Parts: sequence; structure tokens; C-alpha cells
Amino acid sequence: MSECQVMLGVVDPDWSDKFNTLKSGSPDTFDWVQKEIEEAFRLNHIVVPVLLSGADRLRQDDLPAPLVRLASL
Repeated sequence: MSECQVMLGVVDPDWSDKFNTLKSGSPDTFDWVQKEIEEAFRLNHIVVPVLLSGADRLRQDDLPAPLVRLASL
């Protein structure tokens, strides 16, 4: 991640659903994609969410705090 300048975050239709599950009390799971996006933000890299067919625009309320910025990109 430290050597990239742009990160494409591919979002499928069910991607944000897992965060709703985590908020509702399911145990946290380690998510590499989330950690990589957080690292890209930390390093001030450009992050571009790419919504696959059927994926709705990301909503801040559906994302964990470290990923809220994705909703405005």
C-alpha cells in the first residue's frame, strides 16, 4: 500500500451489508479490504470506490467510522 498512489475499492452489491451485521452485535472479523482502505486514507492516497452492477451508492450510516469518507467519494 505504501507504494501505490491510487486505490480502487471494488464494491459489490452486498459489501456494506456486512458492516450492518457487525453493528448489530456480531463479533468483529478482520477485513483486509477495510484495513487496506484505512491505510490508503492514512497515507493520503487517492481512493476511488468502484461500484459493481447492482451496488448502491455508499451511505455514511452504513459504514464503520474509518470508512465514512468512502461515501463522499
